[in-house]
Amino acid sequence: MKSIVEKPELLYNNFKKSCQRYTEEGKIKVGVWATIIRIVALTALTYITASNIYYGIIHGDMLVLYGTLMLTHALTIMCVAWFMYKSPARGPAPDGNELVSIIVPIYNDAPLIRIVIETIFRSTYRNIEVFAVNDGSTDGTKEILDSLQAHYPRLNNIHKKNGGKRTAVAAGFYRSRGKYIIIIDSDSAMEPHAIEESIRTFHSNPDVGAIGGHCKVWNHNRTFLTKFQDAWYDYGYNLRRATESTFGSVLCCPGSFSAYRREAICDYVPYWEESKIQFSDDRMLTSYVLAPPYAKQRWFLQHWGAASSSQSSFLQLPILRQSASMDIKAQTSMHALSDGSFKEWKVVYLPTALHWSEAPETLRKFMKQLLRWKKGSVRTNTLYVSPWFFKKNVSIFMKILLYTDVMVTFTSPVVIVLITFYYPVILHDYLATAKFFIGFLIAGFVYGVDYRLRDRNAKHWGCSTLMFLAQFFIFTWLLFPAILRIRKNEWLTR
Repeated sequence: MKSIVEKPELLYNNFKKSCQRYTEEGKIKVGVWATIIRIVALTALTYITASNIYYGIIHGDMLVLYGTLMLTHALTIMCVAWFMYKSPARGPAPDGNELVSIIVPIYNDAPLIRIVIETIFRSTYRNIEVFAVNDGSTDGTKEILDSLQAHYPRLNNIHKKNGGKRTAVAAGFYRSRGKYIIIIDSDSAMEPHAIEESIRTFHSNPDVGAIGGHCKVWNHNRTFLTKFQDAWYDYGYNLRRATESTFGSVLCCPGSFSAYRREAICDYVPYWEESKIQFSDDRMLTSYVLAPPYAKQRWFLQHWGAASSSQSSFLQLPILRQSASMDIKAQTSMHALSDGSFKEWKVVYLPTALHWSEAPETLRKFMKQLLRWKKGSVRTNTLYVSPWFFKKNVSIFMKILLYTDVMVTFTSPVVIVLITFYYPVILHDYLATAKFFIGFLIAGFVYGVDYRLRDRNAKHWGCSTLMFLAQFFIFTWLLFPAILRIRKNEWLTR
């Protein structure tokens, strides 16, 4: 089987046949059969959940009631994503007058980086500048980038010592001039209309500060694991992020493709770059955009010093004196100190900002990625987002959803024990256990069918049932190694 690296035209052909269709109102188009299947499935899941809740109330058993939490959570997300979400891309196409800066942080991705850069310059939006930041690669990435620069005058290469993704993104940010910033991982390739769709979203939604695109797996045919991840990615974007986006509160813009208004992150980049506590890079940056003004001001003052109310005192801060880009960082963050105001932004999911990314092909790499994601979500959602989210100007429904999500993260092992031991062994209620498993099987199967009906080229929709079961009964246990590693700042990548 040929890979994308061997035959890049496979990727370009995928671009032409993988986009979902949308109505004028921005809803994802589904046919009559998909609508019927959704309604029947949601009715069945509602019945299963309600019957378990009724059983718990009648018998006064709080553990039985708590055991319905997972199904209730899944049912809620399906309802919102399927019937309430609308794409934020509205209005006419942008005129191309505004400069867009694209930053690609790179570390040892020589086999892929040429394809990634070439797809950027295939964009329908032409007013761009590209910063390829080589973060101390040792695999020939430098030579490839330098050869590409001869073909693409708007490609700016930055070669630096290895310092991690955030320092690489920051290096490109300080050199950039665009009103909008797009960050792309070095193993991701974007569809030609992705930038145009992102700018159209910013134009039609002045309160949106960040956008997360829709990612698909470009090596989905390689192994069973990549086929599994193809179904998982679709669930993560078209259900989870679509639900969060409905309330303007996407919790993580993916590193594979995310777009920001410059003004939404410029005050924070110096802090983000130099922070000693490494949460998830992408989640941390997204969380700042999403945070209410008081939280942003608190973070800013804690880092730069509350006494720094003027440019002269600001420039005396030790952390800036130690920085090679002191003047640039000072200018970048100065206006926040001068007016003391921080705007609250919305963060949305944009399915038409389509891009393709390489998924792990071995179990070892896959589990390392899952552990990294689990640790990032635990650290960010509990220590960084939860303390201020209840004060954010957002729907009470989204607040309940977030805190339920945090609760589910920490208590899923308990629910598993309830379902597999407490119900059948202690209560001798085998029906409740059976109904729970049937509920998950229905949810997974129906979502897979829905994936196939939305995307006629979806080849691995049948993995959705396995994905639902694995996510709950297997990946749940990654919580414990994630907690054990919570204070370690390695990111388990290459």
